[in-house]
Amino acid sequence: MVEDDAMDAEIEAVQEALIMETYIDQLFTDDVFLEGIRKFGVEKVRKVGDFENYVFEGVRGSRNVILRFTHSSHRDYEEVASELDWLMFLSGKGAGVSPALTSVEGRLIETAAVKDSTFYVTLFEKAQGSPVKIKEKLEDIRLIHAWGRETGRLHRLTKQYKPPAHIRKRADLVESFETQFAPFLPHGDKKIVWQIRNVIDTLKQIPKTHNRYQLIHTDLHSGNFFYDGSTINIFDFDDSAYHFLASDIAIPLYYSMLHIQDDHARAEKAKRFLSRFMQGYTQYSEMPPQLFKDLPHMLRFRDCELFGVLHKKWDVENLTPERRQFLNGIRSRLESGRAIVTIQI
Repeated sequence: MVEDDAMDAEIEAVQEALIMETYIDQLFTDDVFLEGIRKFGVEKVRKVGDFENYVFEGVRGSRNVILRFTHSSHRDYEEVASELDWLMFLSGKGAGVSPALTSVEGRLIETAAVKDSTFYVTLFEKAQGSPVKIKEKLEDIRLIHAWGRETGRLHRLTKQYKPPAHIRKRADLVESFETQFAPFLPHGDKKIVWQIRNVIDTLKQIPKTHNRYQLIHTDLHSGNFFYDGSTINIFDFDDSAYHFLASDIAIPLYYSMLHIQDDHARAEKAKRFLSRFMQGYTQYSEMPPQLFKDLPHMLRFRDCELFGVLHKKWDVENLTPERRQFLNGIRSRLESGRAIVTIQI
């Protein structure tokens, strides 16, 4: 009976979250959109994304900019403020990131009230360079070196960062799993849930030492930077959190290997990719301790996160063949307790 009650509570929580997602879409009206544009003085606006935030590209003066609307159900004001504080610290230290820009009134965060909630509006300088199609650029040595190099610079700088007294510390990514992803897992699938819990418990046992655990980007795949032929310019710090440095190395590896189906080819390409990435990384930062021990856990954790978020965002009973194959691939890895790729040292 207790298990049945718990299952009913989980189902109810997921249903409420899905209803909230539809509700937020309804809240994001033209009035909210126009208020954000007016407060930041942006023109020539076009939509570029709406997965977790509503994101638009536009122009302010001579600058290409990115305007973002974040609903308070996704991040509260303090979370947005802490994201921007770290971002501006990195920008001030010369990191290759897209800094935030102030509004017409000189504020980094503006608000647009809607019923009993709020949209937080922020503006960013658009990254220099062009998007990267990693399937086509996987053997581009200069790109992989630059990717590793900028990741290493972020890690060197984040070890120097201490949030000011008025800024709330960003969340721990593993602890956040319980609210961001766990409610959406298929709790009737005991094997999957057990394997995911095993990954979480393993991560909780890793020592959070200064050279191993810091505030990191957490989502440094090729979709979150532009490349200008020599350097990468990173954006989308919305998911930044305290986590293991190894994760910012695992995520580039994870997403760069996703399209490779053959296990042997994937292992060979992963070895080559990681070698090139770390050549760039170590130009700015020392290799995190126990990196090759931690990487498989970080790769498995990303499968756990994706499995949760895709169950939240997708109607898993009515998937396209491509989406079904993708989700089944994650499920297969979780069930077998293996990472997306075997790390060959």
